Amino acid sequence: MSEPMTSSAGGQGAEMRIRELEQKLQAAEVSLDKRFQELAKLTRSLEEERAQKETLQKQLHELREQAAHEEEQAAYEQQAASAASEPDAPAHDDPAYQAMELTDDDRARQLEYRQLVSQSELFDGAWYLQAYPDLQQVERYRQAPHDHYLLFGGFEGRDPSPEFDSSFYLEQYPDVARSKVNPLAHYLLYGRAENRQIKPA
Repeated sequence: MSEPMTSSAGGQGAEMRIRELEQKLQAAEVSLDKRFQELAKLTRSLEEERAQKETLQKQLHELREQAAHEEEQAAYEQQAASAASEPDAPAHDDPAYQAMELTDDDRARQLEYRQLVSQSELFDGAWYLQAYPDLQQVERYRQAPHDHYLLFGGFEGRDPSPEFDSSFYLEQYPDVARSKVNPLAHYLLYGRAENRQIKPA
């Protein structure tokens, strides 16, 4: 008579164990679902922060470009004012020079030739600063004299070195002046291959 009671007690124990495991499983599922929700929230937060970072980087890049443009514009204006007040500024009656009315955009395009001119054996930065001491007044041009030559000097008839005569090149080849390309840059790009002269014989 005692065996059925033992079997019944064992069955109840198994059922209790099953219910206990089911409760634990349910609790685990709830916890896991909560963790997934937290992970999804964190992922959204990371995506928002990444988007914000990209926006800030873009704004910083635009501000830096704007600052560089304003700095160049200020340099243009300062140089133009300086050139206008110089009593010994180069003057030319040649038609090639009369055609060289450069806009700010024309001058800005000259900066594309920075590396070409600055690395050329025909540009001597130390000589250029010594030959034209007025440039010592502008820190930018003390640091990068090739910028001045590209933006102004070449069109004013200033020479990049004793080996290249800017005035001669522009007077000899009016098409260069009309192209509004810095004379040394033009020679390095085209003139050398075309066997053009760079100073009087």
